[in-house]
Amino acid sequence: LREHSCAPGSPHAQSSIFNKPKLNSAVHPLLAWLYEVAQGIGGYLGIFVISILGNLIPFFPIPYLAVVYFYGALIPGANPFTIGTVSGLGAALGKMIIFLSSKYSRRVVLSEETAERYEKLGRMVGNYGALGVFLFAATPSPDDAVIIPLGLMNYSSAKFFVAVLLGKIVVSTATVTA
Repeated sequence: LREHSCAPGSPHAQSSIFNKPKLNSAVHPLLAWLYEVAQGIGGYLGIFVISILGNLIPFFPIPYLAVVYFYGALIPGANPFTIGTVSGLGAALGKMIIFLSSKYSRRVVLSEETAERYEKLGRMVGNYGALGVFLFAATPSPDDAVIIPLGLMNYSSAKFFVAVLLGKIVVSTATVTA
Protein backbone atom coordinates (compact mmCIF):
# COMPACT_ATOMS: atom_id res chain seq x y z
CA LEU A 1 0.00 0.00 0.00
CA ARG A 2 1.12 3.51 -0.62
CA GLU A 3 2.98 5.34 2.09
CA HIS A 4 1.51 8.69 3.07
CA SER A 5 3.35 11.64 4.50
CA CYS A 6 1.26 13.19 7.21
CA ALA A 7 2.03 16.03 9.55
CA PRO A 8 2.22 14.77 13.16
CA GLY A 9 -0.93 16.63 14.22
CA SER A 10 -3.02 15.93 11.12
CA PRO A 11 -6.11 13.71 11.24
CA HIS A 12 -4.37 11.15 9.04
CA ALA A 13 -1.37 10.80 11.34
CA GLN A 14 -3.22 8.30 13.56
CA SER A 15 -3.92 5.90 10.70
CA SER A 16 -0.79 6.46 8.64
CA ILE A 17 1.03 3.42 7.38
CA PHE A 18 4.06 4.74 9.29
CA ASN A 19 2.14 4.30 12.53
CA LYS A 20 0.86 0.86 11.48
CA PRO A 21 -2.76 0.93 12.66
CA LYS A 22 -3.56 -1.78 15.19
CA LEU A 23 -6.67 -3.89 15.53
CA ASN A 24 -8.82 -3.64 18.64
CA SER A 25 -7.70 -5.98 21.44
CA ALA A 26 -11.15 -7.65 21.33
CA VAL A 27 -10.28 -9.18 17.93
CA HIS A 28 -9.50 -12.92 17.87
CA PRO A 29 -5.74 -13.53 18.37
CA LEU A 30 -5.41 -15.46 15.07
CA LEU A 31 -6.93 -12.56 13.16
CA ALA A 32 -4.69 -10.07 14.97
CA TRP A 33 -1.64 -12.22 14.18
CA LEU A 34 -2.57 -12.47 10.49
CA TYR A 35 -3.03 -8.71 10.34
CA GLU A 36 0.38 -8.17 11.98
CA VAL A 37 1.99 -10.56 9.47
CA ALA A 38 0.38 -8.66 6.58
CA GLN A 39 1.65 -5.38 8.00
CA GLY A 40 5.10 -6.81 8.73
CA ILE A 41 5.53 -7.95 5.13
CA GLY A 42 3.95 -4.72 4.00
CA GLY A 43 1.41 -3.43 1.55
CA TYR A 44 -0.06 -5.45 -1.24
CA LEU A 45 2.62 -8.13 -0.84
CA GLY A 46 1.40 -8.67 2.73
CA ILE A 47 -2.17 -9.15 1.49
CA PHE A 48 -0.88 -11.56 -1.18
CA VAL A 49 1.02 -13.70 1.38
CA ILE A 50 -1.89 -13.76 3.86
CA SER A 51 -4.25 -14.81 1.07
CA ILE A 52 -1.97 -17.70 0.09
CA LEU A 53 -1.71 -18.81 3.73
CA GLY A 54 -5.46 -18.47 4.21
CA ASN A 55 -6.14 -20.88 1.35
CA LEU A 56 -3.28 -23.32 1.68
CA ILE A 57 -4.63 -25.71 4.30
CA PRO A 58 -7.64 -27.75 3.16
CA PHE A 59 -10.73 -27.79 5.39
CA PHE A 60 -9.13 -25.50 7.99
CA PRO A 61 -10.62 -22.04 7.65
CA ILE A 62 -8.16 -19.22 8.20
CA PRO A 63 -9.89 -15.81 8.31
CA TYR A 64 -7.80 -14.15 5.61
CA LEU A 65 -10.85 -12.26 4.26
CA ALA A 66 -11.24 -10.47 7.58
CA VAL A 67 -7.62 -9.31 7.32
CA VAL A 68 -8.28 -8.16 3.76
CA TYR A 69 -11.29 -6.19 4.99
CA PHE A 70 -9.44 -4.59 7.91
CA TYR A 71 -6.41 -3.79 5.79
CA GLY A 72 -8.57 -2.02 3.25
CA ALA A 73 -10.53 -0.21 5.96
CA LEU A 74 -7.58 0.90 8.09
CA ILE A 75 -5.02 1.95 5.50
CA PRO A 76 -5.87 5.34 4.01
CA GLY A 77 -5.66 5.58 0.25
CA ALA A 78 -5.69 1.83 -0.27
CA ASN A 79 -7.24 0.89 -3.59
CA PRO A 80 -9.97 -1.70 -2.84
CA PHE A 81 -9.89 -3.15 -6.35
CA THR A 82 -6.13 -3.63 -6.25
CA ILE A 83 -6.44 -5.23 -2.80
CA GLY A 84 -9.20 -7.53 -4.12
CA THR A 85 -7.17 -8.53 -7.16
CA VAL A 86 -3.95 -9.15 -5.21
CA SER A 87 -5.84 -11.10 -2.54
CA GLY A 88 -7.67 -13.09 -5.23
CA LEU A 89 -4.39 -14.00 -6.91
CA GLY A 90 -2.83 -15.13 -3.63
CA ALA A 91 -5.94 -17.11 -2.68
CA ALA A 92 -6.03 -18.76 -6.13
CA LEU A 93 -2.38 -19.79 -5.82
CA GLY A 94 -3.08 -21.32 -2.40
CA LYS A 95 -6.00 -23.30 -3.85
CA MET A 96 -3.92 -24.27 -6.88
CA ILE A 97 -1.42 -25.93 -4.57
CA ILE A 98 -4.25 -27.98 -3.01
CA PHE A 99 -5.63 -28.83 -6.46
CA LEU A 100 -2.24 -29.93 -7.82
CA SER A 101 -1.49 -31.91 -4.66
CA SER A 102 -4.70 -33.90 -5.10
CA LYS A 103 -4.17 -34.20 -8.86
CA TYR A 104 -0.65 -35.58 -8.63
CA SER A 105 -1.30 -37.78 -5.61
CA ARG A 106 -4.32 -39.53 -7.11
CA ARG A 107 -2.25 -42.50 -8.28
CA VAL A 108 -1.02 -42.94 -4.70
CA VAL A 109 -4.34 -42.52 -2.87
CA LEU A 110 -6.60 -44.20 -5.44
CA SER A 111 -6.41 -47.65 -6.96
CA GLU A 112 -5.81 -47.79 -10.73
CA GLU A 113 -9.44 -48.72 -11.33
CA THR A 114 -10.79 -45.93 -9.13
CA ALA A 115 -8.42 -43.39 -10.72
CA GLU A 116 -9.74 -44.33 -14.18
CA ARG A 117 -13.34 -43.90 -13.00
CA TYR A 118 -12.51 -40.50 -11.51
CA GLU A 119 -10.87 -39.47 -14.78
CA LYS A 120 -13.97 -40.48 -16.77
CA LEU A 121 -16.10 -38.51 -14.33
CA GLY A 122 -13.80 -35.53 -14.82
CA ARG A 123 -14.34 -35.65 -18.58
CA MET A 124 -18.11 -35.80 -18.01
CA VAL A 125 -17.95 -32.79 -15.71
CA GLY A 126 -16.30 -30.74 -18.48
CA ASN A 127 -16.88 -27.00 -18.18
CA TYR A 128 -19.35 -27.43 -15.35
CA GLY A 129 -16.38 -28.11 -13.09
CA ALA A 130 -15.08 -24.61 -13.78
CA LEU A 131 -18.52 -23.17 -13.05
CA GLY A 132 -18.66 -25.09 -9.76
CA VAL A 133 -15.18 -23.91 -8.80
CA PHE A 134 -16.09 -20.30 -9.63
CA LEU A 135 -19.31 -20.42 -7.59
CA PHE A 136 -17.64 -21.99 -4.57
CA ALA A 137 -14.61 -19.68 -4.81
CA ALA A 138 -16.77 -16.55 -5.16
CA THR A 139 -18.51 -17.27 -1.86
CA PRO A 140 -17.09 -17.94 1.58
CA SER A 141 -18.21 -21.57 1.26
CA PRO A 142 -15.85 -24.54 1.80
CA ASP A 143 -14.49 -24.81 -1.73
CA ASP A 144 -12.08 -27.63 -0.86
CA ALA A 145 -15.07 -29.99 -1.15
CA VAL A 146 -15.03 -29.26 -4.89
CA ILE A 147 -11.32 -28.64 -5.44
CA ILE A 148 -9.94 -31.94 -4.14
CA PRO A 149 -12.34 -34.18 -6.10
CA LEU A 150 -11.61 -32.21 -9.29
CA GLY A 151 -7.90 -32.78 -8.75
CA LEU A 152 -8.53 -36.47 -8.24
CA MET A 153 -10.53 -36.44 -11.51
CA ASN A 154 -7.48 -35.06 -13.35
CA TYR A 155 -9.50 -31.96 -14.27
CA SER A 156 -7.84 -29.34 -16.49
CA SER A 157 -5.39 -27.25 -14.45
CA ALA A 158 -5.87 -24.22 -16.72
CA LYS A 159 -9.69 -24.28 -16.45
CA PHE A 160 -9.41 -24.75 -12.71
CA PHE A 161 -6.99 -21.85 -12.23
CA VAL A 162 -9.00 -19.37 -14.31
CA ALA A 163 -12.22 -20.28 -12.45
CA VAL A 164 -10.71 -20.14 -8.96
CA LEU A 165 -8.83 -16.91 -9.76
CA LEU A 166 -11.98 -15.13 -10.95
CA GLY A 167 -14.00 -16.44 -8.00
CA LYS A 168 -11.41 -15.40 -5.42
CA ILE A 169 -11.07 -11.94 -6.97
CA VAL A 170 -14.86 -11.54 -6.73
CA VAL A 171 -15.05 -12.59 -3.07
CA SER A 172 -11.98 -10.57 -2.06
CA THR A 173 -13.13 -7.42 -3.84
CA ALA A 174 -16.63 -7.77 -2.41
CA THR A 175 -15.14 -8.16 1.07
CA VAL A 176 -12.82 -5.17 0.91
CA THR A 177 -15.50 -2.90 -0.57
CA ALA A 178 -18.16 -3.95 1.96
